[in-house]
Formats: sequence, structure tokens, C-alpha cells
Amino acid sequence: MIKKREKEKSPVKDESSFIDSADGGQPEPVSEAKRRREPRKYKSITLPMNQAEYEQLEALAAELDRSMLSTIRHAISKLAKEEQL
Repeated sequence: MIKKREKEKSPVKDESSFIDSADGGQPEPVSEAKRRREPRKYKSITLPMNQAEYEQLEALAAELDRSMLSTIRHAISKLAKEEQL
């Protein structure tokens, strides 16, 4: 015997307020800590370097015990804080 499903009530009581908020609602602010944990799929760049720059990056990454990409990100955020951007 087939059991007929019962429709569940939606949590939104007023449909028009839901539609209005979907069209032009204010986005919720994202905290800085959450933004840092987001997947890094926004943009990617290719950075051409000469041998001296690459070796300098390798040495700095080894000294800081970070990956080379993490070292570049760290340097960018540190410079932005120093320049107060």
C-alpha cells in the first residue's frame, strides 16, 4: 500500500516578505575570520619570476615554515596592515 506524503508547512509565514527580501535584501556581513577560511576559488594569477626572486621566496618560506603560496599571502596581508589599507 502506498503511503501518501503530507505537505510540510513552510517556515516563512508571509510569502510576499520572503520574495521582497530575496530580490533586494541586504546581504549579511561576513566576518574577517570566516572570509579567511573560504575556499580560494575567486581569482588566480600566474606570477613570472626570475631565478633570484624564486630562490629568495624559497628561502623565506623555509625560514617561516610556510608554503611559498602562504608566504606570498602572508607578505601581502602584512604589507596591507603596515600601510593601513
